[in-house]
Amino acid sequence: MKKMKKHYTEGYSENIRFKRDNMHKPEFILTFETIRKYLKRDMKILELGAGTGAYSIQLAKEGYDVTALELVEHNMNMLKLKIKPNMKIKTILGNATDLKMINGKFDMVLCLGPMYHLKNKDRLKCLKESIRVCKKNGILIFAFISNYLPLADNFKKNIKELMRNENNYTSNFHRKDDVFTLVTIDEIEELFGKVKLKKLDLLSPDGISRLLKDEINKFNKKQFAFWLDYLRKTANDPSLIGYGEHLLYIAKK
Repeated sequence: MKKMKKHYTEGYSENIRFKRDNMHKPEFILTFETIRKYLKRDMKILELGAGTGAYSIQLAKEGYDVTALELVEHNMNMLKLKIKPNMKIKTILGNATDLKMINGKFDMVLCLGPMYHLKNKDRLKCLKESIRVCKKNGILIFAFISNYLPLADNFKKNIKELMRNENNYTSNFHRKDDVFTLVTIDEIEELFGKVKLKKLDLLSPDGISRLLKDEINKFNKKQFAFWLDYLRKTANDPSLIGYGEHLLYIAKK
């Protein structure tokens, strides 16, 4: 927990992540397109791990009643600066594994950050708490970081450095403990097998963008749009999902 808070407070600017370059943009664009498929008028939406507000603020701009919960105070302060008087948005500083401070139930629960860091029992706690505060027939969307794309990126960038630190991986190349928790498709399916939800989709919003970072960051608008269309049309291809960097699991209560 301390390492994670330090990461967002001192080492990394979550506020500019989706705008940093072409490589980072697809995650937000296609994740929001996924969210939009399930939006209905007058929905009450809860976002867990809201960060600096990329999704919560956009949803509030569009008129939705949003509750944004965030663990890192630094991120929450930046989110609050973006709130306009006409937005219906409530902010809560809290932990996604314990939602006793949440009043009422929601039509949609977004968990687009906590699973990046939670491990084992805490991951299941977060999942169960998300289900508890979701209305019957409500939509839940969870984001994860895939185990294999970061590894493939490390193979590409610096194989010598990777091999010097090979003890960071298990014998089947699963990343060991870090500030981020990387998962496989099987681990995601195993997690959701422990609860009663109807699976609607599993997809990767950004695919192998990180592997092609140098090329994608040189794209002009037309080329970038072409890349987005490729990602959009292959996002839930079962043969490709596991190599995506970020993964979305969509379910119905």
